[in-house]
Amino acid sequence: KAVVSTQSTGKRILNFIYPYLIESNLDPFFDDSIQELGIGTYNSVKQLRYDSTFLDALNFFASTRVSAIPIVDEEEKVVDIYARFDVITIASKGKYNDLSMSIRDCLLLRSSNKMEVLTCEGKDSLIKVIRIIYRAQVHRLVVVDRNRKVVGLVSLSDLFRFLVFRADLPTRLTASSIDEECQFGQIEIS
Repeated sequence: KAVVSTQSTGKRILNFIYPYLIESNLDPFFDDSIQELGIGTYNSVKQLRYDSTFLDALNFFASTRVSAIPIVDEEEKVVDIYARFDVITIASKGKYNDLSMSIRDCLLLRSSNKMEVLTCEGKDSLIKVIRIIYRAQVHRLVVVDRNRKVVGLVSLSDLFRFLVFRADLPTRLTASSIDEECQFGQIEIS
């Protein structure tokens, strides 16, 4: 068995399969919404504010398998995103001891201060979400309602987990049933 990490190769795999997906006669489920298909995380999606601390983010990352946290404003609308990768920036700048540093200050340490927060809605079709991720070359989208309030996250790992294991699962999936089938961030190849 070989183990392929979707974190480091996910975009490469998507770049390889995307032309095939677009040019092929797609299965009807590609027109179903991601929420209907159970793709993504929707329950208790953690959110932080700019005044939350670096320690808040670290505690969250240590206790979950989610790779990013939406940053919301006072109206609960998504305005930014803080990713596990951003923690590396803190370490490289020698600031990892300042656990009380605000998320706003952490984000200012990025080489490009503001990361564009790409979003989709739970009602968006699977193929639409794949297109957005492919064209933007990102690892995840924040799922929002029409008022830009966070309702979930959908990542490349979620998409691959669904596409690889969908044949073995019920027609309408739940995120928890997929999680039982696959270890986050890895696809086993026999």
